[in-house]
Amino acid sequence: MLQAVRPDALAARREEIRDTIPLGSTDRLAALVREVLTRCGGEAPGDWAGDWERRPLAVELDFDSRRVEGRQPVPAVTGKARVTLPLVCERCLGLMELALEADIAFLLPDADMTDEALPGFEVWQVEGRGVRLLDLVEEELLLALPLALMHEDRSRCRPVTEDYAADDAEAEPDTQRPFSALKALLREDEDQGE
Repeated sequence: MLQAVRPDALAARREEIRDTIPLGSTDRLAALVREVLTRCGGEAPGDWAGDWERRPLAVELDFDSRRVEGRQPVPAVTGKARVTLPLVCERCLGLMELALEADIAFLLPDADMTDEALPGFEVWQVEGRGVRLLDLVEEELLLALPLALMHEDRSRCRPVTEDYAADDAEAEPDTQRPFSALKALLREDEDQGE
């Protein structure tokens, strides 16, 4: 997983990889965790403040060859990746844990190929010495992150400030009456005109 491999050799053997990788062995995911924990000043959820680098990234990959129109069979990899990450809730700005799962489906050609080559598969161009499988896995997990990270259960969100502690349902709406000053002036004019 950490070294470059030749996908054509793995596909020829129909290799299956089931592995658990320490989160600290990743590049981009570990950088994301470090950034989140640094920004939160050590206020980590659960046991993230400890030895988070050993947290597991579970990977299941199956290699085979797929026939694509007008080409020889192309190496392909399918599978899943699972990891739990500490992230910042965009609603309350508090830390939260997010369990990510990503489906993996790549064609791994050594020549140019378009993404439309085989429906349901993305194309990852293999160059030179091969492909580092962990790069594929990290790419798909990062793409699986939601656009807006928030606690699923709003009651788990901590108040952004102490003044904001009231529940939205119980808070009185802040009604603005832009013409109330004009109404008061008109009343004064009516009172003076009499």
